[in-house]
Amino acid sequence: MILRDYQEKLIHDVRESIRKGHKRILMQLWVGGGKTVISAEIMKLAYAKYKRSLFIAPRRQLVYQASETFTNYGINNALIMAGELQFNQPLVQVASIDTLVTRIKNGRMSYPDAAIVIQDEAHAAMSEERLKILGHYPLVIGITSTPALANGRGMGSFYTDIVEGPTMKEMVDNGFLVPMRYFGAESPDLANVKLNSDGDYQEKGLAEASDKPELIGAIYDNYKRIAGDRTTLIFAVNCKHAQHIHNEFLSHGVNSDYIDAHTDTDERAAIKRRVESGQTKVIVNIGVMAFGVDWPIISCVIIARVTRNISTWIQYLGRGTRLYPGKSECICIYHGDNFLELGMIDEPIEWNLEDKTTIKERKEKAAKEAKEPKEITCKQCGYIFKSRRDCPKCGCKMIPFGEAIPFHKADLIELTKPEKFSSEYKETFYRCLLGYARQHRYKEGWAYWQYKEKFGVGPAWKKEMREPSADVINWIKYQNIKKAKARMK
Repeated sequence: MILRDYQEKLIHDVRESIRKGHKRILMQLWVGGGKTVISAEIMKLAYAKYKRSLFIAPRRQLVYQASETFTNYGINNALIMAGELQFNQPLVQVASIDTLVTRIKNGRMSYPDAAIVIQDEAHAAMSEERLKILGHYPLVIGITSTPALANGRGMGSFYTDIVEGPTMKEMVDNGFLVPMRYFGAESPDLANVKLNSDGDYQEKGLAEASDKPELIGAIYDNYKRIAGDRTTLIFAVNCKHAQHIHNEFLSHGVNSDYIDAHTDTDERAAIKRRVESGQTKVIVNIGVMAFGVDWPIISCVIIARVTRNISTWIQYLGRGTRLYPGKSECICIYHGDNFLELGMIDEPIEWNLEDKTTIKERKEKAAKEAKEPKEITCKQCGYIFKSRRDCPKCGCKMIPFGEAIPFHKADLIELTKPEKFSSEYKETFYRCLLGYARQHRYKEGWAYWQYKEKFGVGPAWKKEMREPSADVINWIKYQNIKKAKARMK
């Protein structure tokens, strides 16, 4: 197997880190960059020296995928996972972190021998029990696309060095990934949804706010309007929410499949075959498809659950950035109102290990600095100043008249929040309201006030009727339910 240049560089950088004395190294590489291939190369090098190595993953599917990759790479390996037969220890073993924690804790097994441990999806293995396992070994390499805790802070409580791969923009520019396009869509009312300890929305409240008929209908309508017939992956809040979305697509004749933590390996494989053959167009899940999923045919990702977690945001969107024949881009449709806070995933991110600031705080600081004047050092007296052409200390002319006063380089792309509703969408919605009014013998003024209720302003379109869309019907149903509940209070 021939490694890409950046993969070879990452291995070289890991070696350099080891030479400097680091024994807990975090490797960052973008989704689709080939983290398992790099792991295979590292383990093959250890294998050649008869050193034992252990690859640990957080989910069954990732364990199977890694084992298959190592086998294809010519590395004999054995599995440590519930439901799998145990063999005498070969030089390379692939383990489920949960199986290791459970068996070692209850005394059913001792720590497997290993000189090198590679922890896949390292950001998901930072609990006390999991770190206790990792801490037993002399050399640990954690690999992840998003080297940060759920709250956005660094992982320096365990790792002592971080080695970074190319940015997503570099991966796209070099033809290793496809670019993203972004569309905003209807978002739930989150005024009463509380935050958890990590600063993201609590699942129960988020599910109640998101699982509304008009929002479910909008997910389908935006899919048809924006994605067309693209193979699409949808992230929902919980099982109930996901099932409602799944059923909505089925009701419109769209072949949809549903995956959750209880979907067994055989059924998941069958779903993947249906997706790859074109039989299934939409896959609805909660979070099990957030990492370790290599389905490059996906060219649209719909995030139907609002998140404040940038790492989750990146992991979700990364499912659609892999290359595939005929695929030139991936579309993101986000049903949330904080797109500016999360940002485009090809923006540079300052990853580090310290836990004093979050990713969000560092992005905000960088954006602020990008707008500030740059410090100028006077070549005459060494005084540092900014926002002027001459040195206030000695009067030396530093910036000739006509030249721009320098500002900090704006590394962050200026984001433009997508409009929640396009002009075309509003016009169509109004005409559908007029059509609904005629069907039910309402006055045309009813359509006016319904439009104003949804968009905050009166309609500016000609009174041309059309058949009510599912989006309009679902919205009206929701309005009627809301009014009925209000009367009951």
